[in-house]
Amino acid sequence: MKVTYCPTEQPSSAEQPTFHSAPRNRFTYLHAAHHHLSISSLQQKIVIKVCMPCDKCRSKAMGLAAIEGVSKIGITGDGRDQLEVEGDDIDTVCLVNCLRKKVGRADIVKVKELKPEPRGEAARGEGETVLLWPHQ
Repeated sequence: MKVTYCPTEQPSSAEQPTFHSAPRNRFTYLHAAHHHLSISSLQQKIVIKVCMPCDKCRSKAMGLAAIEGVSKIGITGDGRDQLEVEGDDIDTVCLVNCLRKKVGRADIVKVKELKPEPRGEAARGEGETVLLWPHQ
């Protein structure tokens, strides 16, 4: 448990300083966890199985999934019941809770980290020829 000094109460010379525990609620933890995760960009691909029996439900689910950081959204699966989301720093649990609240049953199927594509000379193939044209 983190203990912090409360600066609003001025202790007298005879009293010991008053210590209070840090506020403990879920919003503090969520904010701290989100702040910690936003330090590095994490490309990820999330597959969520959502109960979407009609086109209106699919449209609603895709609209809810279009949050900040999402670069690609798609409907996949045999029964068109899986929502595939790709992007940077997506809060998977928050997205699933939002889908459950607005659309219906939603379960996380897969979360996969996407590796960045290698760039530069080492990434090119041995037999690949690159043609460079000067600007005119």
